[in-house]
Amino acid sequence: MIANMLANCSAMNTAQHLAANLVQLRRAKGWSQQRLADQSGVARSSIAHMESGAGNPALNNLSAVASALRVSIEELLNTPRAACTHVPADALRRRQPSAGVNIVELLPERVRGLEIIRLELKPKATMLGSPHLRGSHEYLHVLDGAFTVAIMGEQRALAAGDVLAFPGDVGHSYANRGPVLARAISVVVPALGD
Repeated sequence: MIANMLANCSAMNTAQHLAANLVQLRRAKGWSQQRLADQSGVARSSIAHMESGAGNPALNNLSAVASALRVSIEELLNTPRAACTHVPADALRRRQPSAGVNIVELLPERVRGLEIIRLELKPKATMLGSPHLRGSHEYLHVLDGAFTVAIMGEQRALAAGDVLAFPGDVGHSYANRGPVLARAISVVVPALGD
C-alpha cells in the first residue's frame, strides 16, 4: 500500500513538473499552445492536457513536444528550474590559467558550446586561447585598458569600448601591453544547429 502511495505521489510530481516545464518553455519561445501543436504535430488538446498536470501522455507525444522545444524528455519531466538564478559574486567560478590572468565564468551553469567570461589581464600578461567548437564565434568587448588579440596571423589592438568579433574555432591569444589592468567580456556562441 505504501509503495502504491509513493508511486502515485511520484507520478503526480512528474505530471506537475511536466506541466510547469511545458508552460515555462513554451512561453519562453513566445508560442501559443496552437503554435507548439503545429511545431510538434501533437494535438493542441493533448498539449493543454499536459499543461494541466493531468493524465499520462504517450511517450511519442512527449518526444515530439521535447523535439519541438529543443530540449530532452528528461528536461520536461525534471523538477522545474527557477525562472531566475542569483549567483553571488564570490560564488562565480574563477580560474588563473597563467600568471597575471584571471578568468571569471559568468554563466551559472554549463551550456555546451556557449561561454561567457570576464577576462582580466594584468600589465604585460598574455593568455593563449583554446579553439572552441567548430563553427563558433567569439565576441570580445573591452571594458577597461587595452587588449591585443592575435588571430590567424593578424594582431588587432583594442581599446576600452571596442568589440572584436572573430571565428572562435581557430587558435588565438590575448595580451595586455599597456600599463594598467585590462578587462573584457568574452562571449563564445556555438554555430546554429550545434
